[in-house]
Amino acid sequence: MQPESSTLELKQEITEGLKKEIIEFANTNGGEALIGIYDETVVGLENADKDLEIISSILRDSIRPDILVHTSAKKESIEDKEIIKIDITRRSRSPYHIASKGMKPSGVFIRHVR
Repeated sequence: MQPESSTLELKQEITEGLKKEIIEFANTNGGEALIGIYDETVVGLENADKDLEIISSILRDSIRPDILVHTSAKKESIEDKEIIKIDITRRSRSPYHIASKGMKPSGVFIRHVR
């Protein structure tokens, strides 16, 4: 497993910070988030179907402008464990932001190159 980078985010589970990371990728150079990975180790998800629904809801309801057409989320199996892979492409409609915060600095994010 590769370490996190400017285009890769690894998360053990879905957290509130996932919205921010998706927005960072969309406003910078795109990237992917893998959910079910802890410290570069595949731990898998207990209920990947439910987690996929939560991610779909985040993409649909929490990020503006609409990011769905520029993002895909799907289940994958690594080492016989289910994870979710989210691919985010950079688009010209940026800046993307958290819908509830609007275009304020607290709602708009970019990913810094590490």
